[in-house]
Amino acid sequence: MSNSESFSNALFCDNIGETFSDVRCCYINDQTTPTCRRNFNASGPTFTFGCNNGDCISECQKPTILYSSEIQDEPSTGNGQAPIQRFRTCVNVPAISGFATQGSLSEDTTAAVGRHIPSDSPDAALANVTNVVTECLTQTCKASRNPSACSGPCSAVNMLVSWTRPNIGGVNGCLNKLCTGGYESLPYADADVIGIGVFSSYILQCLLLMLLWLGLYCFSRSNRKHSSTLLSNPHERPSETVQGVKSSGDAPLESAGETITHQSILETCLLQFHISQCYFSATIQIASLAYGIFSEDMLLTVLLIPLSINGILPILFGMLLLNQRGKASLDITLLSVACWLLSSIVY
Repeated sequence: MSNSESFSNALFCDNIGETFSDVRCCYINDQTTPTCRRNFNASGPTFTFGCNNGDCISECQKPTILYSSEIQDEPSTGNGQAPIQRFRTCVNVPAISGFATQGSLSEDTTAAVGRHIPSDSPDAALANVTNVVTECLTQTCKASRNPSACSGPCSAVNMLVSWTRPNIGGVNGCLNKLCTGGYESLPYADADVIGIGVFSSYILQCLLLMLLWLGLYCFSRSNRKHSSTLLSNPHERPSETVQGVKSSGDAPLESAGETITHQSILETCLLQFHISQCYFSATIQIASLAYGIFSEDMLLTVLLIPLSINGILPILFGMLLLNQRGKASLDITLLSVACWLLSSIVY
């Protein structure tokens, strides 16, 4: 765009967001330029793909239509240009409607746009279109990792000419800033997306394993201390009658029996908890493998990292405890290894 022309006279700009300064526009005072002929061609993509149903005013007021991709039967086809083309068409609709109301369009331009943009569009409809094409950019900037970098270009003051017309230059500057901002323009992942339930489950599993380890450690220390006391003082061992009936001095043995029983209960609890962890985690990992995890999707990656860790660290910790207590049988070991392998693949 030359310095002598401004966006206020722009009828249609077709490469919004691609460049900061070299924006191709069709101006109201010269509607015969290549940009005008290309965009106001009856068979061109501006309205053929920009307003699929033919009513730009109606479609451009609906964010679900404006920012959604086309429905495709084949997942490998498509280039992602549909939302871009719709946005570029819709952001120019208020200006086209305004110039049409003023009677400033040429006959060829009127013939091209008259079927899609009526000249008597109400201000409320144009205001809705303006809000849809600018509010999303403002919210995207606010949700970015560094909002201060884009707050100026993406502010309402910069992107609006009036409440019924966006400032094409401001919208272009905001888009360019967001698209070239790199890491700073990316949003933080939502807590619901990364799965707060997965993190809670992971923390609770680790806490329960720590409690089991602490309980087993305390009982083990108590048993060793009691055994060493009996060995160092043989005369203090409780006597037995000839018939094998225990005397009244058997209270310490009963206490020791209770300690051993409690320890075995904790060991059984640890074993069953570990088995449950393995089956639960392995099932989730298998489901994840069928979810298309090998595609490049940032949100999916953020979701799967804690999910896979949930099947690695607690499983390894539980297996170490079982091995320490002599409960790591062959079947438990194979189950743990299978769960670890699945989680590692997902990770």
